[in-house]
Amino acid sequence: MSPTLSPQPETAEVLQVPRCDRWRILYRLQELDLTCGCTPTDQVWVMVRTPTEALLVNSVLWPFTHNRVGLLSWLDRCWSASLPSDSTGP
Repeated sequence: MSPTLSPQPETAEVLQVPRCDRWRILYRLQELDLTCGCTPTDQVWVMVRTPTEALLVNSVLWPFTHNRVGLLSWLDRCWSASLPSDSTGP
């Protein structure tokens, strides 16, 4: 799938992303079947219609907006987090 160069619709959200990452972000948003595109002025836009689509956009942008140290810290916290005990289990 090729990237979409198109004008931003009036109701679309504009994402401020690093220029070097915009194609990767755009491809990933397209893989998730989100309506999105890139303007000739290097802006990425995406149509967010549902909370699920907002969550998908956030999950795509998250790795691109945090540095490596922050991502490693988050991963360490995930690995060390304890799950609540399951009272319905065996």
